[in-house]
Amino acid sequence: MRRHTFVVVTIAVFFIFQLMAYNFSWTGGSTGIFPPFLNWDPNTFDMPFYYTALVIAVGAAVLAWAIWGSRFGLQLRAIRDDEDRARGLGVKAMRVKLAAFVISGFIIGMLGGLYFYFQSEALPEYAFNPFFDLTIALMAFLGGFGTLSGPIFGALLLEPYLGYAQFQISNAYVSEVVLGAVFLVVIILLPRGILPTAGERLTAWRAARARRSAAPAAAPAGPAGAPVAGAAKAGTAGTGTPGSGRA
Repeated sequence: MRRHTFVVVTIAVFFIFQLMAYNFSWTGGSTGIFPPFLNWDPNTFDMPFYYTALVIAVGAAVLAWAIWGSRFGLQLRAIRDDEDRARGLGVKAMRVKLAAFVISGFIIGMLGGLYFYFQSEALPEYAFNPFFDLTIALMAFLGGFGTLSGPIFGALLLEPYLGYAQFQISNAYVSEVVLGAVFLVVIILLPRGILPTAGERLTAWRAARARRSAAPAAAPAGPAGAPVAGAAKAGTAGTGTPGSGRA
């Protein structure tokens, strides 16, 4: 599966696991599961979670940067541009894509475990929350997927709205509709994201400005017809006419 088909099937698997969490006994059903109680100081209870999440975020960014400059990252970009041609050049596409999927799942799994302890419960509707999946995808698309700084920039743009929606919008469907609308606007108007689009337009503006500054200034024109008449006279004098005796 590739591209949009992969996305659709991934969403379908997501809802299948949500239904499984509702119906299996080892997931607690609709009551969910609860982690061990953390006997921490209430005044600084959130700080360990904050710093742990910060370390994971920085580590993920460093890992993405390392992958980008490696042979593995080159193979991923080749598969993204043309998977069939990458296969023809010797890239084991299935193995590379599976490795990328496992790395992404490992990072999200660590964050999910951290969130589980932070919330002190894991209910199916929250552990498999479509709003969360839409938010992650929108962060990448908004900032610019396929870049290192794009998802970080998109998260910084989107997080204030998420905090506002959590405390000010009581209807969760309204928040999902707003995010869905933003998603459509980004896909239609900024298909590559804000940072890549802004970078391309800035480069084009600089190139146009350089061309304008490098263009020679136009010479002042004389009376109408004078340059043409002078050129015609010079040409006549240099070439002569047949039978005139002048070369």
